[in-house]
This record gives sequence, structure tokens and C-alpha cells, in this order.
Amino acid sequence: MKRILNFFILLHVFWTSASYGQSSEDDNDQYVVRNASPIVPASPNASSLGIYGNIPVGHYTGIPEIKIPLYEIETRDFTLPITLSYHASGIKVAQEASSAGLGWALIAGGCIAREIRHMDDFGSGGYYSGPSLPECTESNDASNPEDIRYPNYLNKTFDSEPDIFTYNFNNMSGRFFFEQNKDRETGPEYRAEAIIANKNTWLKIVCHRYYEGGYFIRFEVFDAYGNTYLFKSREHTRPYIRNLTEFPGEEHMNRYDQQDFDPVEGNDGNATTAWYLDEIITTKKDTIRFEYETEKLFSSVGVNETVGQIMAVHSGPRPFFSTPPPSFKHYNLTYLERDQLLLKKITFNRGEIDISYTDRVDIAAADWEPKAKKIDRLTVKNISGDRVLDVRFGHSYLGTVVGNPEHADHREREQTALNCRLLLDKISIFRNNGELDRNYVFSYNRNPLPPKNSSSTDHWGYYNVNSKSTSDQTFHYAPSYYRTYRNSEGQIQTGIWKGINKNSCSDRSQYGVLTSIKFPTGAETHFEYELNDFSNGFKDSADSLIRSGGGLRIKTICDLSDKGDTISVRTFAYTDETGKSSGTLMSVPEYHYKVTAGDASDASAVWGSYIYGTSHSYRPITGSAAGMHVGYSVVTERNITNGVDNGYVTYRFENHADGNNGLEDLIIPDFPTIPALDNGLPKEIKYYDNQNNLVKAIVFSHHQVEQTSIKGVMCHSLCRSNSPLNIKFYDLYSERWEMYEKTEYQYFPDKVAIKTEYDYNDGNWLPKEVSRSVISGNSEGHYLTRFTYPTDLGGQMKYLVDANMIGVPVEVTEYKNGNIVSGSKTEFTQVNYSYQPRVYYKLNTSSGDYYTQITMNYNHPYGNVYQLMRSDGVQTTYLWSYNRQYPVLEIKNASYQQVYDALGRSAVNAIENYDGKSSDVPDFQAYGALLRSRLPNSRVSVYTYKPLVGCTSITDPSGRTTYYKYDSANRLSEIRDDQDTGNLLQKFEYHLKNN
Repeated sequence: MKRILNFFILLHVFWTSASYGQSSEDDNDQYVVRNASPIVPASPNASSLGIYGNIPVGHYTGIPEIKIPLYEIETRDFTLPITLSYHASGIKVAQEASSAGLGWALIAGGCIAREIRHMDDFGSGGYYSGPSLPECTESNDASNPEDIRYPNYLNKTFDSEPDIFTYNFNNMSGRFFFEQNKDRETGPEYRAEAIIANKNTWLKIVCHRYYEGGYFIRFEVFDAYGNTYLFKSREHTRPYIRNLTEFPGEEHMNRYDQQDFDPVEGNDGNATTAWYLDEIITTKKDTIRFEYETEKLFSSVGVNETVGQIMAVHSGPRPFFSTPPPSFKHYNLTYLERDQLLLKKITFNRGEIDISYTDRVDIAAADWEPKAKKIDRLTVKNISGDRVLDVRFGHSYLGTVVGNPEHADHREREQTALNCRLLLDKISIFRNNGELDRNYVFSYNRNPLPPKNSSSTDHWGYYNVNSKSTSDQTFHYAPSYYRTYRNSEGQIQTGIWKGINKNSCSDRSQYGVLTSIKFPTGAETHFEYELNDFSNGFKDSADSLIRSGGGLRIKTICDLSDKGDTISVRTFAYTDETGKSSGTLMSVPEYHYKVTAGDASDASAVWGSYIYGTSHSYRPITGSAAGMHVGYSVVTERNITNGVDNGYVTYRFENHADGNNGLEDLIIPDFPTIPALDNGLPKEIKYYDNQNNLVKAIVFSHHQVEQTSIKGVMCHSLCRSNSPLNIKFYDLYSERWEMYEKTEYQYFPDKVAIKTEYDYNDGNWLPKEVSRSVISGNSEGHYLTRFTYPTDLGGQMKYLVDANMIGVPVEVTEYKNGNIVSGSKTEFTQVNYSYQPRVYYKLNTSSGDYYTQITMNYNHPYGNVYQLMRSDGVQTTYLWSYNRQYPVLEIKNASYQQVYDALGRSAVNAIENYDGKSSDVPDFQAYGALLRSRLPNSRVSVYTYKPLVGCTSITDPSGRTTYYKYDSANRLSEIRDDQDTGNLLQKFEYHLKNN
């Protein structure tokens, strides 16, 4: 086993030599439908990915990271995990399940999702290339409210707001947007570089616009290590709308009985709402490709209510109204038709992943289209076509299936889609022989949720307690409203406008959530949740103070053994030292506002005062606490393991509510707030033992080093109001925050302080200097690590900068107490349109000079190391096979030319051209023996493989072979000194329980 380990340690030097990582801990810890213009959300799959575009999750939000790793795609220099992730914040009533299941997302490729604000940015008259915005004052008011552009914004001739894009791929997530008129023309394309909102990880995101019978958009994303991500496959959404002036009954709440929904025209009528990852090109130019199939789906019919009820009437000499109407009612019914993409295949140099689907009934599809699909199976095959992983998904439904799904009519299908949610019950891993190997089993709170278009929701969309609408209600979707006001006779009275209850319900908010996981070992993890709470409460329409809601947080996580014994219990508290909730609600919902209606040209005309209520908060309900509505400043986790109290850990975070963007009392629905982009940054972690003694503390210090912004403007005309047009500009911010200092204190047995200071490179946002001071008693040590990047060296490293390899260090030096103790440099060479390390230099600390440590030569065009020379002059040659993905012969003390001459061209070609698929497998052992004979002064080792599984044999320079056997689940089972009957050197057994 040591021999295997030593070989792969060596191999790592050049096989993944251009794959550079960053430690997050040590380096840098880091839709409301408008009446006339619905904001179009992404599809269920894209939305489930989008949730993750707003994470990280953790103590700050009280959301546990629930992930089931399925597989890792490995190329020569890149690893892509395939994972199932569950977002445990609660299930919203209108929430559709992804193809994996309710709350789950298959994290495999990636997605760029878009929220269209006002109009499509890249459509005709769109924000990006449309007329520039008018001038505004420092307080973001219109400099000239009479500017003709404002009415053009109101009637949607031009776009006045930037769209918001979110990205999620390869464990990177965030938001971005585009500044107006920043195109660069490159041939038939126009390209624009995005502005990233939260600059935690360096990325360059480029939007390419090109013409192919119409304008199309693709995205190209570059990371700091030379990897490229291409997004071109598009998902479309088409909204349909119907306007009513009376409360709609159930006969209006489906797409079939009332055929007078109208498609939204113009750019909003067929919007691209998501782009999916098509290809990853790694630094070594290996590729990972993603293929999709399209399904056509329909959402349920939703309702947006705006009702104005008269409060008081005032007379005048020239009446505008003989009698002001008692109310104005507007009901906007919408549903969405989506062309949703399903990931069906991933191909890479060493194999492929196939994903198959079966029919589902919880989402409606067109009568003439195939039914909606759910994931049924995920299989991984190597380049030989051997199946190395077989994952099957088991599902059920929460809710009632109406009729027989195979023969249901359209009404039955729509009722089923309204009432059912797809649940992922288990994941089963099967062996190559078809036998079940292991299960992951998931349990849920199976209390039924209401129909997806139910009004029984709290402010944030979660299930609550609500009664059925009655005829005496003013509002059928908006909350009740209580107000003291002066009537037409000048008398003060209290008015009650009845609506619905929007307060959260602790029990119903938990319907449909994941409650436990049973693992293949038989062990279980149970989750207990509770409502979020917050200290910045708000008063509801009944003047009651609201201090809880906005989804769920974790309360307790309990781990049980396969025998049902409690192994550990973790409890979470979200209060500060005074016992007060440390939660902060990011934004406060508001539903009611006062409007004065009359003749705007004659102040003496009859007019009336109206109270308006809306079904959706006209102030945005945001998720700027790492994607959640509530964030916490202080969180304490206590751990009890096997009945022993292990103490507790207290976490402190930056946590700030959204700013109002200067809007104050002006009524402009959906006017954006300003999120605090430092939310969730750690401030302090303290560790205590079970006697409340402080054992360890870590203090973090951050500062803002960059802030830029772009502007949008919103215009709104209040219904029949005699007020002028409401106009307000706003800012979208991009910020970069850096941790400049981290101090760790250890108190037992002796007090030790370790202070780490960080200085960053502005070109790649990575540390350029990391300085550590260690103080223990009377002793003190100072350690400094300095990184030099291509951006630091100007023109001589321009080729690496142009290749976006700006995060690759070219020199690293280390100091102790002011003295240099080590140094290393890397020289690069061009290989197959990429740049790879060619020479590693080591610093002689005595002379201060660098000497050559390792020199590497590459074969073209494949970019594998074929010859390596060490500082002692010893050459090592490598021959690669299996589609040139694995080294099969290692010859020490021989050059490549010597090896080539010894074997001959036909043998070398047979080895290097073997693709891993043909049954004509080269006899690697015979070639090794031939080399030992013809190159007696060389040491020859031979390696054979089962691609994507592991090494099957290693022959050492003496000709002794060790064989590695795998079971039907592709796990290492035996090590022998002969292939079948030799001595058993080591045996491996795996004890799992199938459920």
C-alpha cells in the first residue's frame, strides 16, 4: 500500500500540477407580480439551483447543509462533484419540486438564472443598449420629472432597470448585472463583461450577443486558474395573463374552462430565464460536456390582487365624480408556460454519466406534449463502457392524485398538479450484477399542503392558518387593515377592512419538510425545526407585533446508531447574552397604502380617499441573509455525544437589515432595497467546555476595499390618483470585502495567541502576503508567506494573464523571524493552447540563488508529462494509455528517446493510442519486461487500470506484480500477489444495511 501511495504522490506533482486551490478558512473566509409587468421566475429546476446561487448556508441562517455526494468527475486537472442537496428552509405553498424532488437539487452542471426587471435587458429597447437614463440628484430623485423618457418607461417603450442574474456552478455562486452600453464588438458578436455583486471569488463573466435569425446570448465564465465555463443552452418562459375587475371564483383558476388568457406580448412574451452549463474547458484543455432535453410545462394559475376601498369623500364645485365609486378592483391572473431543460448526459475524457427520467404528475404539461419528468436513474460508465455507478431514485407524492394518471382528463391532471408534490423517498445504489448495494432513505413531515395557488400563506409564502374567503371581505388575498382616520364629516373613526391572515404558523410551516435520513450503515439523522424569529419585529394589520416567520431554522440534529441508540445531539440557540433574539428580518412586508383619487388638473374637484391593499407586499420581501429572509448575529451550538456534554460553540456574524434605497414613503411597488453585502461574514467564534470555561476563541476582522454601483429608475402611477408620477432612482452595488486579520486564542493548557494578517492582490483577490505571529508565554515567532502572481510581473507573464491563470502563484517565499527559510519558483511552457509548469526551482537559502529542482517535458497535443528530470540528473519517462488518461509505464533512468528506441514505434503507438474501449488491449506487462531486458540500467514499473474504478495491478522494477480486485460495487476487495490464486495480502469487507 505504501508503494501505491508513493507512486500517486509523485504522480500528483505533474498530473494535477496546474490545478491550484484556495483554502476558504486560511486564505479568505468567504418574484410579486406587478399588475402590468409580471416578474418572470425561473423554472423549478433553475429555481432550485438558484436557491444555491444565494448561499453559503450555515449557522448564520440556521440552515443545515444536507448533501448526498453521488460521484466526482475527475479529469487530469479538474474535479467536479455530483451532489444531491436539500435546502431545509421550509416548503412554500407555491413551490414546485425539481425533477429530483421537493426541496432537492441535483448539483451536477450549473446554471445562470435571470430575474427580468421591467423588460428584457437585451431585447428591443432593453436596459443594456437602450437610451441612457435621465439625470438624477444625489438623493436619487429625478432632476427633470417632465423628461419624456419617464412616460416611455411607464408604457414599456424602453427599459429602465437592470436585470439580476444569479450563477451557481462548481461550488461558486453569486449575483451579477450589466452596466449600460458597455459593448465591445468582436467580429459578428458583441460582448459585455458583467459586474459581480459579491466579489468573494475572482471570476470574469462575459456575455456574448450574436445574430442567428434573431439575437441570442451565451455566457462565458473564466476563473482565476485558467478554467472556462460555457453557458449557451437556454430555458424560455412565456407568461399568460387575464385581467378581472371582480374577485375570481374557482372557475377562473384553471387554464381550461376559461380560454381567455392572453399571452404577454413583446420581449416579456418569450423570455430567456436561464442559461445552462454546456461545457467546461479545463486548464489542460480537457473537456466536460453537458447535454439536455426539453420539456414543456405549465404553472398553476396565480392571482395578484389590488383593491382600493373608499375611506372618505370630499366635495367641490366642479365634480370629477358625481359620486366617487366605493372601490376599485383589479385581479390579475397569470400562469407560465416553460420550456424547461433536463440534464441527460455528461461526457468527459474518462467516461460519461447518463441520467434517465420517468413521468411525473405533480406538474402540468400540455395535452399534446409528453408528461413532465422526474429523475429515475443516474449511471456512470467508463471509456470501456463498463458501468461503475448505478444510482436509482425512488419517489412518491405528498397530496392526492386525482383519477388514474394514465387515463386522466385535463381537469383531473390539473387538480393533481395543484395538490401534489414530488417527494424523493430514497436513493438506491446498485452493483454491476444488478443487486442492491445500499440505500439512503428519506422521511418527511407528510401532513398535506394546500393547493399551490392557495391564499393560505404567510408573508413569505409558507403554509399558515387561514379561513375561506367570505362575501364581506374587502380583500381576498391581502391582509386585513385597521386604521383610525377622519371621515368626510371630519369625524375620527376606526375602519376595518377585512382580509386574510398572513401570520406564520409554527406547525404548518413544517409540512412537507425533510425530517430524517437513514444511511446505508443503518444510522439515522433526525432534524427538528422551528420558525425563525427576529428582534426587529413589525406590526401587522391588526396592530400586533410580529417577531417570527420567514421560514424555518434548525433546532436540533440527532444522530442515531443502527440499533437506535442516540450517538449525538446538537442543539442550536439564536439568542444573544440578554436572551433576546439575535435574528434580523431583512425586509418588512407592506400591503396597504393611501391614495387620493380625483381630477389631477383641478384641486377643487370632488375627490375621495382610498385605502389600497395588495396580495403581494409592495415592498420587496428579500433574501439578503445568504438567501434567507432572516439572519442571525449570534448562534450557539451545543453538542452532546454518547451522553457526554462536550460544551458549546458561539458564533457571531455581521448581520444588517436591508436599506430602503431612499424611497421613504413614496409608493413604487417592487422598488428594490439595498442588501448589506457583508452579511454573514464571521466576526467571532468562541469554544467553551461543559463548565462554561472559554477554551478557544477566533476573532475575524473584515473591511470593504471596493464598492461600485450602477443605477436603475422606477416610475409608477397610482391608480386614479391626483398625484404626479412617482419617480425614483436606485443603486445596485458591487462590493469586495476582505478578511485582513484573524486572531486565534488558545487558553488551555497554556495561553497561545496566533495572529494572522492578510494582504491581498487586487488582480485576483487572493492573498499576496500571509503573516502569522505566534505568542506563547514569553516566546514569540513571526512567520511570513509571500505569493507572487502573474499580474505582479507585468509583460513577462502576460501570456498567463491572457490565459486567465492569474490565481496561479509563480513564486512563493517563506520567512521566519525575518529570515528567508524557503522559496520556490515555477516556469511555464505552452502545451496544446494551454500553459503548464515546465520547471520547478528551489531556493538555496544559503546563497540566495534558485536551482532547478524538476524539469518536465510534455507530449503534444495531449499535454501529458512524458519526461521528467530531477536535480540529480535522473530522468524518468512515462508512457500514457487508456485514451491517454493514465500512465502505464514508468521508466526511471531512461530518456523518452531511449524508451522509444527500445520499444519501437509500433509498440509505443499501440500503448499511447489504446482508447480503453477496444478488446485488443496492449500487453503492458510484456512491454515492461522488454524494457527491463533492453534497458538494464533502468527501473521499470507497470500499471494497469479499470478506468474510473482504480488501479488493477502494479509491477515493480523487479518484475513482482501486486493485483487489486474490486467487488461488484467497484470497491477494493482484495490485494494479492498473483492475479487469482496468489497469496491474499489484504482483504476488505463492507458492512451495510439495506432498508
